[in-house]
Amino acid sequence: MKALEKRAQIRRTAAEVLASAVSDYDPKTFIIKGGASPISFYYDFIFVNPFQEETLPLIEERMRKIVADDMEIKIHEMVPMSAANFLRHHRRPYAAHFVEKCGAQLVKVLQFGNFVDHIHGSFLDSTGQIKAFKLIKMERRSNLIFRGEEKKVYRIIGVAEEDKEGLKAHVKKYKAWIGVNHLQVGEALGLFRYDVTRDEDHFERAHLFWTKEGEELFYQIHRYWRERLKKERYELVMTEGENLTKAHRKLMKLSKRSSEKEPVKYAEYCAPSRNQAIYVDSGLLPGKGCHKDQAHIFCTKKDLKEQIRGVTTLLHELPSRFGFRCDLEIQGSEEIVSLLEDGASHLGLSKRVSKGKEGLMEWKIHDDFGRTFTGPFLSVKEKNEIFTLSFSLFSSVERIIALILESYEKDLSQKKELFSRIGA
Repeated sequence: MKALEKRAQIRRTAAEVLASAVSDYDPKTFIIKGGASPISFYYDFIFVNPFQEETLPLIEERMRKIVADDMEIKIHEMVPMSAANFLRHHRRPYAAHFVEKCGAQLVKVLQFGNFVDHIHGSFLDSTGQIKAFKLIKMERRSNLIFRGEEKKVYRIIGVAEEDKEGLKAHVKKYKAWIGVNHLQVGEALGLFRYDVTRDEDHFERAHLFWTKEGEELFYQIHRYWRERLKKERYELVMTEGENLTKAHRKLMKLSKRSSEKEPVKYAEYCAPSRNQAIYVDSGLLPGKGCHKDQAHIFCTKKDLKEQIRGVTTLLHELPSRFGFRCDLEIQGSEEIVSLLEDGASHLGLSKRVSKGKEGLMEWKIHDDFGRTFTGPFLSVKEKNEIFTLSFSLFSSVERIIALILESYEKDLSQKKELFSRIGA
């Protein structure tokens, strides 16, 4: 299991243990929704009785008792109606309401001891596998409207790691991250304004309204992309469908072009049809419904080595320009891995290599808070002696923006200067 998924499992499980501890402390409390964010774990509650932040040490002790009991975590798959009845029986009206409305054929319900909850994602096998955690704070969040009545919602936030040493370091990172949350920093820089609502699934979502400064930033990014790809003699195109590899291959066929004499190079920049609401806890980092680019080179084996080297040089420009800390993950057959390693040898980046069916090289960007995100990537496939190189400079434009905004070591003026480098 990859380290990122293991950390996410720890945080999701810690969130459920938190919900159980609060329910045990005050059975009249309604649990709403929780999970793992890129930096912490959390759970949202509606309190019937007064609940103060000073109570958190007591909740933390109850969590430790649940962890010490090492209860097995069971995951039940149910049809929504059965799940709703099961959740209502355990006094989970909000979760029951959601599973009735979600439209899924099957839903997952977590259970340890007498505690149950509707969940997403994967979890640890038992509560005892949580080794180190700490509750950080409680805060007001956006209200929940349930059956026409508005309810005040409070969130308890904590951090969890694989061991105590890691936890100690992560607590410091979390406290530093609070001041550089990219939604808050982006608003402070005037790139956008945002509004937070809570949907029927009870998760908070942010609705971003990009200002003229934000629109100018996207324009400069697109201009940079156009100029760089045109300089490298790519044909900039607009095709249809989600599968750009298939679309570009079709365009080559319709244009009656052949890659046997020389490489055929297409590039396309895609904008979402409309901006979509994003989850508050992850913001722009997941890169869904975003601006993205993809380019293709169709070539024969005689041109492959030269083209790979050219692409790796191009892909490393932005991470280098922004000062991102990167390494490379490379996979594929022995022959393709050798070509990819050779093509990236001049970059001076450390590499992790593994076997795989398809050739793939990804830039892994490491931020100031111990998180890792995918940046540029290059894939290599072969069919009928024609090689297809597929790559992206950004992977997600919005993710690149978010990573710059969350740079802990740079103040607002330095972040503005970084953005100005795009159009330089």
